[in-house]
Amino acid sequence: MQDVIVVGAGLAGTAAALNLARAGMAVTLVEAGVPGGQASSANAGSLHAQIPHDPFRTLGAAWASRYRPAVSLLIHSIGLWRGLEADLGADLEIGFGGGLLVATNDAEMAEIAAKAEIEREAGLEVELIGRDALRARAPYLAPQAMGGAFAPIEGKANPLLVVPALLRAARAAGVTVAAGTGDAVIDGSAENAFCAVRPPGHHATRDQAMGFCFFNNVAVAARHALDVRGLQRVAVIDFDVHHGNGTEDIVAGDERILM
Repeated sequence: MQDVIVVGAGLAGTAAALNLARAGMAVTLVEAGVPGGQASSANAGSLHAQIPHDPFRTLGAAWASRYRPAVSLLIHSIGLWRGLEADLGADLEIGFGGGLLVATNDAEMAEIAAKAEIEREAGLEVELIGRDALRARAPYLAPQAMGGAFAPIEGKANPLLVVPALLRAARAAGVTVAAGTGDAVIDGSAENAFCAVRPPGHHATRDQAMGFCFFNNVAVAARHALDVRGLQRVAVIDFDVHHGNGTEDIVAGDERILM
């Protein structure tokens, strides 16, 4: 009997399973594919604490003020990263050389300065630097780089090493790992499957999120069964009181899918 089932063996899911097991719970970690095989390994490995600059530019200071409480969580998270290699007994290639946000004109520098003020209010150390200090830190930058913000707390890790190390520790802590479960019904290792997903996805169309649905889970699963696993027919039975317009949009014209 499991106390907790964690769905998704990426970085967040694997770390959650590990810590739940260490807290004395019986945990199963379920992953359709390869643990850490999606976004957790396909990223730059950056450990950031600064407020994201693009949404700050488009949404403004009011948005950044609402985001500000997250900065303290990011600072705490980086503190956890500092001790993670010792905790897991693994080299994760973690380093803390600081993070640079670069401006190429006066308007961008003003935006960076305004954002830095909000970050400092949240407890983040941010240094505004000019052209000479920028060149000293990053001589490889283009000539038009004129200044920016430097956050010394920031760093990086190797994303290809983190999840495997977390997974080893999770198994050692007693976590049951069920990986490669996405095709269990097709393979015959399971008679049926129930996916507790929210939102359901059936309003998302080919190119537009809609009705709280960002991507269409069932349409993706149907196409996977047909195009990857070689099934000849798939039936989609949508019993929601709302019309599954997104699923209909995606599967329209595909005679292999009955909806």
